[in-house]
Amino acid sequence: MRIYILTIAIVTASFSSVKGQIKTLDKSDNIVASRPIIFVDSFKTDMKYLILDPRMIESISVYKDSNALAKFGEMGRHGVVIVKPTANATLLQIEKILEKYKIANPDRKLRICIDKTLIREPELILIEESEILDVKITTERHWTLLEDANSGEKFINIITRTNNKNG
Repeated sequence: MRIYILTIAIVTASFSSVKGQIKTLDKSDNIVASRPIIFVDSFKTDMKYLILDPRMIESISVYKDSNALAKFGEMGRHGVVIVKPTANATLLQIEKILEKYKIANPDRKLRICIDKTLIREPELILIEESEILDVKITTERHWTLLEDANSGEKFINIITRTNNKNG
């Protein structure tokens, strides 16, 4: 039996720290590597790529064990969390963000950062529109892994309200 602990702290800290997290624990309170699937509206995402003001959340539903399997099949074997945003929330995935901020097609091949932090799975980015301040091409970013360092590399950086509040 696994226990799911859902912590929502979505917009309270800089992107490099935890915005929301789901810890999957076994009976001995050991963290298990498997993670539940996260859906916000109909978008599949991960809590570390979700930027959503908690006031924009209408409800959260958690499906686990046989309920998750019955409703979502094998995809739900580690649980499913569904976040229902309020009606006025406009959620943007990476392609819509790049379109809205008129990032040229050749530049769309650049790696993506949020608040100068590299995003490993940009296809999972989901940001509420009002949380984005700007999107720019830059060479500045936070190097979390030394092997990623390449001082001349250009990135697409999504600047969020969260970053502005903290720095």
